[in-house]
Amino acid sequence: MYGGGLWHTWFDRELTLSGLAIIRTPSGQMEKKLVTLDRPVGSIPNLCVHLGVDELKDGFKPRKEDHMNMILGRSKTSDPKKEYPTSLIGKHPQELLLLIAQHLNVQAADIVDLDLCFSTYQNANVGGINDEYIYSGRLDNLTTCYTALKALTSADFSANKTACSGIILYDHEEVGNTSSTGACSAITEMALRRISKSSENIFAYEQSMSQSFLLSCDMAHGLHPNYAEKHATNFKPNLGDALKYSVMQNFSSTALGSTLVRQICESADLPLVEMSAHQDQRCGQTLGPKVSANLGILVADIGVSQLAMHSCREMMAAKDVLHLSTFFLSYFNNFAALLRKHK
Repeated sequence: MYGGGLWHTWFDRELTLSGLAIIRTPSGQMEKKLVTLDRPVGSIPNLCVHLGVDELKDGFKPRKEDHMNMILGRSKTSDPKKEYPTSLIGKHPQELLLLIAQHLNVQAADIVDLDLCFSTYQNANVGGINDEYIYSGRLDNLTTCYTALKALTSADFSANKTACSGIILYDHEEVGNTSSTGACSAITEMALRRISKSSENIFAYEQSMSQSFLLSCDMAHGLHPNYAEKHATNFKPNLGDALKYSVMQNFSSTALGSTLVRQICESADLPLVEMSAHQDQRCGQTLGPKVSANLGILVADIGVSQLAMHSCREMMAAKDVLHLSTFFLSYFNNFAALLRKHK
């Protein structure tokens, strides 16, 4: 089970498969192909209430090993006499391999390996009385990925050609960031060293880090009207970009980074809320402190608020997509000039 999901929300949902497949080409080369099946392929049905009296009397506590196995199908549709010479037979149902092969337009025997996860098939929807909300899976953290990419491709960098801007979309943030493509890997430093390399200045990388500013962007916990006591007394985020603080360094915002975030919001006339975790509640950590420690770079933690984080179906304010996209655009257009004003 990947990450800390609200696993009870995954029951009774139409689920599909997404991820990566390794395919052997006719020339013998190994090729990576993205997989997103365009239909539901399975579900995890709940135990009916009539049979689950004992299980439910102390609350719904499914055993992940036994109770969260996907039901994909009951009968075999492929020819049982036909063999598909792939190492994955026995590891995965033959019918599933055939479905993936059909989707990728390859032979099942050419599928060498798979790196797939189940995800909800249901499309995102806009709702609420005034269409104020977005309901979707994976708002955490596709929201910041989408808005950052949209802003980067729309920004005007002509006024400052000496600065280099970009975004990094890491893997495995929900499971500790410790992978070759996670925030704790050397991939960020290696890329930045290549970008800043100069034959005239052997300290170009170190100097560029001291003159840079990185935003750690993850979703924030919005004020839940049914559980207001779970939020810190003086920090009840609702609408707008959220600046995150943590004295325990779960978030990386400091006075200087926070000042820059406020100036970016002011330049775009954007609302800004501040948040800190309730002192009696567990608080997750973003990748901000880890990247800041690895690179020695100024970092601030921001995001926008949502409800039902890590649920199969999350919820956020529709306006905050525009708020965050506008913030990132202002960041790319103005941060270099703002940073020069700070000694």
